[in-house]
Amino acid sequence: MISGGWPDVPTALANMEPEYSQRITDLTTSLDFNRLTKYINTLHDQSPCCIIEDRYTWGQSFVVFEAVFQDMPSWVIRVAMTSLSSDPESCSAHEVLLRKKMANEAAALEIVRERTTIPVPHIIAIHTTSSTNPLGPEAPAFMVLTSIEGTHMTSLGIDMSDPDPTCGDETKLPILTKYFYDLADIHVQLSGITYPLIGSFTIDASGDNPIGSSIEHPTGPFNSSTAYFRALADHFDHIASADSFHSEVDRLEKQFVASM
Repeated sequence: MISGGWPDVPTALANMEPEYSQRITDLTTSLDFNRLTKYINTLHDQSPCCIIEDRYTWGQSFVVFEAVFQDMPSWVIRVAMTSLSSDPESCSAHEVLLRKKMANEAAALEIVRERTTIPVPHIIAIHTTSSTNPLGPEAPAFMVLTSIEGTHMTSLGIDMSDPDPTCGDETKLPILTKYFYDLADIHVQLSGITYPLIGSFTIDASGDNPIGSSIEHPTGPFNSSTAYFRALADHFDHIASADSFHSEVDRLEKQFVASM
């Protein structure tokens, strides 16, 4: 199980700022796991039912669960979290942004999988529209992916936080060398994926990946980097001018970014 290496949930939550931990707890307590489990089981033809593990993890925008099967590799479920803001308009904008971000990520994964040899998960299902969400119209957006198991460098005796990652053990040099070669290969392959427009990926009815508007704001796609950064600057400037929720420092930071 990949979740076996995830942090202990109670300990991790206890070490977080209360507003952040509450955001995660609110999602996990509101999620209908029985309904989610039944839906996951409709996506495969194996007879044993899946079990969604109690241990989960999270990032800035998503809580991640593992669905474990008896005779097949586990799947990963990424569920979108609500905004930290108490302003309804800001929460609504955050939800729209997350749904768009999720669709972009799914399309990007498919593009990377098709055009490179970089190991990425397969998209099993994605639901970003409330009206078609199998968990109900009020349920958060989510996606289901295959899992990819990996090996953490520390388990191989490599400490990337140390000035000498091999910790003086020269026998670890081949491992470190392969690590850097693999990273370089990933960057080279990703740099080979180019498009004539700047925007976000989408997936249309035919399965193609047209370039849509920018994730940050509903404009674009752009045919030059100059046009993209000009629109991004205008966007930050607008936020800074109209922002009453964040502090003066936040507004000045946005205005600085806009001026850059």
